[in-house]
Amino acid sequence: MRKVIVNTDIYDYHAYQRDMYVVFDRKIEKVGSMADYVWEEGTEEINGKGMLLMPGHIIGHSHIYSAFSKGISLQPFAPRTFTERLRQFWWKLDKEYDLDACYQSARVCGIDYLKSGITTVFDHHAGGYIQGSLNAIKAGIVDELGMRAMMAFETSDRFDVDACIRENVDFAQSNRSEMCRGMFGMHASLSLSENTLAAVAEARNGIPIHVHCGESIEEEYESINTYGMRAAERYAAHGLLDEDGLLAHCTNIDEREADVIREHGTVVAVNPTANLNSNNGIPDLGLMKNKGLNVIVGTDAMDSNIANEYNNLFYITQYKLNDRTTRKYTKNDLLKSIRYVYEYAGRLLGVKLGRIEEGYESDMLLIPYHISTVVDEANIFSYITGSVYKRFVPKAVFVRGEWKVRDYVTVFDEEEIYKASRESCKKTWERVAES
Repeated sequence: MRKVIVNTDIYDYHAYQRDMYVVFDRKIEKVGSMADYVWEEGTEEINGKGMLLMPGHIIGHSHIYSAFSKGISLQPFAPRTFTERLRQFWWKLDKEYDLDACYQSARVCGIDYLKSGITTVFDHHAGGYIQGSLNAIKAGIVDELGMRAMMAFETSDRFDVDACIRENVDFAQSNRSEMCRGMFGMHASLSLSENTLAAVAEARNGIPIHVHCGESIEEEYESINTYGMRAAERYAAHGLLDEDGLLAHCTNIDEREADVIREHGTVVAVNPTANLNSNNGIPDLGLMKNKGLNVIVGTDAMDSNIANEYNNLFYITQYKLNDRTTRKYTKNDLLKSIRYVYEYAGRLLGVKLGRIEEGYESDMLLIPYHISTVVDEANIFSYITGSVYKRFVPKAVFVRGEWKVRDYVTVFDEEEIYKASRESCKKTWERVAES
């Protein structure tokens, strides 16, 4: 049904406008001043007074399968290295993920995403049940909840590599729509042999990659000691890097790798809070900025709320650069990354995302905000990060013009979704304990 939001302020990371109305269905049809507003019959009117209308947020890198990690205790767990952390925790859990666990994780993650204003996610899946896993996740987060997603399976030597390749290729060939796009997933250099990278290069046929790169320093050392080059260089040597590809983390890349990434135009998704949690360091946004890399922001499944990660990235980077004046990485640099994720996701999906303008997709959120100082076009982003981001709980969320969150709750049967998630999680944990 055609809708109109009235009496709202608008901020889309480009323009700030006060006391506006927005008419929309699947796409935004009209944006105007309330001084010129005339209600049209057959249009659902939504009062946005005291609200800020923004584009729906995008998570640049995440792992939906981590949904069942919350609260689990695996023993022994005393990792001394990042690889030991993977072996003692994540690889024990994900190998027991069956198709129902994939589906239920997608639903419960999707509920959390929507309540945080997330309308699009780049997901990077791993699990012992390979074939059909991406379709199971898609069934939950895209088909049922109506979110947009870029999805990939983590090809890795710890799995059946041929099965991983088939899952990525089959899904990507069947999913290239405005709602869902398949990418070619790989885990990380430390679990990808030369034969595996060669097989991926042969099979991908232009499918953009989504792979961890330089997340840990040991990954880089292992790559140098075994292959005589660093992680990004390995991917480039196999012809895997291009402007549609995505390198997650890049926490420990050096200048040479940054040059390689820039030469190919490949996108970097930084995940600073997750890197701190895993003791892998802080991404060098100064280096990435100086090299002109296209950077977006992910949560690595540490949080469903990207607004928190945007603030964390800025604060953490100030420490990394040891520059109290913030000249090396400013809020304008953060703003550039936020703008770019809409451009990137829109390019992959073939839609226009990220602006509250006529012709753009109606992926939007309404967030309460109160103006306590002087706010204008010049300082609105600083006001958002210093105020609105601190408690980012949207009152309304729309995807393609359809209600997803209404008065702070989703339009879905949350009780049923959480009940089914608990039951599936219990079975998954039991399989982990028996393995």
